[in-house]
Amino acid sequence: MNHPLLQKASIVFSPTAYGTSTLNSIKPAYALGTELVTNGNFANGTTDWLSPDYNSTLSIVDGQMKIVNTISLGRVRQAVTTVVGKTYLASATVTNIDSSSGIQLKLSNGSNLDGAFFSSTNNTTTSPVTYTHKFTATATTTYIGSSQGSGVGQSGLLDDVSLKEVTDADFEFKRSTTATRVNKSGLIESVAVKIPRIDYLNGVGVYLNEWQSTNTATYSNDFTQGDIFGGSGNPTPVNSVITATSTTSPDGSNNGWKLADNNDGGTGTVQMAYYTTNLTSGDSNTFSVFLKKGVLDFGYIKSSGYDSSGNGTSHFNLSTGAIASADANHSDVKMEDYGNGWYRCSVSNRTTTDVVGSFVVGLSQASGGTGVGTRDGTKFLYMFGVQAEANSDTDIDSFLTSYIPTSGAAVTRIKDVAINAGNSHLINSPEGVFYLNLAGNARTFASTRRISLSDGTNDNSVRFDFGTTEDRITMRVRVGGSNVTTETNTGNYNISEFHKYAIQWKLNDFKIYIDGVEVHTDTSGATFSANTLDRLNFGSYAEGSNMEGKIKCIAVFKETLTDAELVTLTS
Repeated sequence: MNHPLLQKASIVFSPTAYGTSTLNSIKPAYALGTELVTNGNFANGTTDWLSPDYNSTLSIVDGQMKIVNTISLGRVRQAVTTVVGKTYLASATVTNIDSSSGIQLKLSNGSNLDGAFFSSTNNTTTSPVTYTHKFTATATTTYIGSSQGSGVGQSGLLDDVSLKEVTDADFEFKRSTTATRVNKSGLIESVAVKIPRIDYLNGVGVYLNEWQSTNTATYSNDFTQGDIFGGSGNPTPVNSVITATSTTSPDGSNNGWKLADNNDGGTGTVQMAYYTTNLTSGDSNTFSVFLKKGVLDFGYIKSSGYDSSGNGTSHFNLSTGAIASADANHSDVKMEDYGNGWYRCSVSNRTTTDVVGSFVVGLSQASGGTGVGTRDGTKFLYMFGVQAEANSDTDIDSFLTSYIPTSGAAVTRIKDVAINAGNSHLINSPEGVFYLNLAGNARTFASTRRISLSDGTNDNSVRFDFGTTEDRITMRVRVGGSNVTTETNTGNYNISEFHKYAIQWKLNDFKIYIDGVEVHTDTSGATFSANTLDRLNFGSYAEGSNMEGKIKCIAVFKETLTDAELVTLTS
C-alpha cells in the first residue's frame, strides 16, 4: 500500500498475512457486518424459528434450543435476506444429546433445509461443536438452521446461530503437500499442508505460487546413497572424499557436506560420484545443487553419458557468485544467491535419444577447467540439496522450482492454488483497471498460466497469461465469449524478472501498460454488464491454467485511471 494510487483500489493483495487454507489481501480489511440472524441466542425463546412441516418440537433448555424429532430427519430454520455475490460467514454451536443421532449446521437456498449447499459434518458426540462456513450467496434468501439424524424422538441442541456479511478479498488456498520457502531469517524451511508461502529469497517477501514438480533424487541430501553410484562395479567418487555434517547448510542446520580432494599427491579432477538420472528423450531436464566455496573459487556441474546434445560442463564462481562458463549443450544455466556463501547452481539439458545418463559435481582452480593442482588434502567445497526435475514441454529449457527434500524416494510437491478472492461488489464490471507486479518462473509452460478476473467462465474475463512460448505474455479482455482486446508480447520481457502491468477496460476505451509504457490501445469494443465479474483467481475461472510465479502486488480498481496515473502506477 506504499503507492498512493493503491489507495484508490478496491482490492489490494500484497504478501503479508495468511492462515490455514487462506491467503489474505490487505484491502479491504477483513470485517464482519451486523448480525442477520434474529434471536440466534434464543434469548426470546423459539421466536423467529420454524420447524418446516412441523417435523420437530422446539423448546428452550439452559438457554439453548432443544429440537426433538416428531418424524425422521428433524429440521429447524430461519430465512435470512442475502445479496447475490456477497460473501457471508455462518456459524452455530450444536450438541448431540441423543447418542443415536447426529446434528449439523445447514444452509440452503430452498424453501426449507432440503438440498442444502452446505452441511457440516454430523456431531455424533454429546459435546458441543461449533461450525463455521464462509460462502458467497447465490440467492436473495438463504436459510440457516440445523438438521439431525433419522428416528422419531431423537434430539439435539442448537445455540449461537449467526450469519454476517464478510468484507474481505481473501483467497481460498490449497496445496495438499508440504513445500519449502526461504523465511525472513534467510533460511530454507518446510511449510505445512494448506499454508501459503511468503518467500524472502531476495530479502523482500513475495508470494510464491508454483506448479507441481517432482524431485527424482531419492536422497536429496545424502551424497553416499540413493541415485549416487557407488560400491563394487560402479563408478566411485573421483579422487575425492565426501564428509557429512561439515558446515551450516542453507536450512540453518549442520547439514552441509564437504567434497575434498583425497590427498593422494596426484593432479587432475576431484568429483563426487556420478548422479544418475533417467530421462525421457527430448525432455528438458534440470539438475541443481547448493554449493559453497571452500578453498578454490570454482565448482562445476557436468552432464555425461547422454548423446552429444546433452553432454557438457558449466562452471560457477563461488567467490563472486557469477556463472563462469555456460556450456553450449546446457540449455539453461543459473546461479541463485541463498546467503552465507551458498549458491543454488543449476544446469538444464535435453537429449535426442539417450534416456539414461548422469550429472557430477566437481571443484576446479580455474574457470573452464577440471583440475585442482596437486591433491594435497586441502582443496574442497561444500554441497547441499540435490534436485533433479524434468519437463516434457519441447519449448521449455528450464524446470527449476523450490527445493523439495527427499529421503529414500522421489517426492512430488503439489501445485499451489489461490482462488475466489473478491466479489461483484469489489469488482466493477463495466469499467476498471487490473494491476499486477509479478515475475514468472524461468520456464514457461505447455499451456498458459494465468491470473484473472472472471464470472466463473472463460467467456467473461480480464486475464494475464504466461505461455505457451518462452517469455510470452498475453493480456486480454474477453466479453460474452469474444476477445475484445488482446496484447501478446513475445521475447521483449524476461518473465523471470519483475515487471508491472495494467489492463484497463471501459466501453470503447481499452489500454494496456507495461513498465510505464502504453503498449496497446483499442477505442472500439463492448464491456461487461454490471455484476458480471465476481472473482479473482491465480488461475483461470477455476483451478485451471494455474499461475506459477512470484507476486509482489495485485490490485483491482473500480474506475479507469488517467494516462498519467497508469504511467505512474506501472513505472
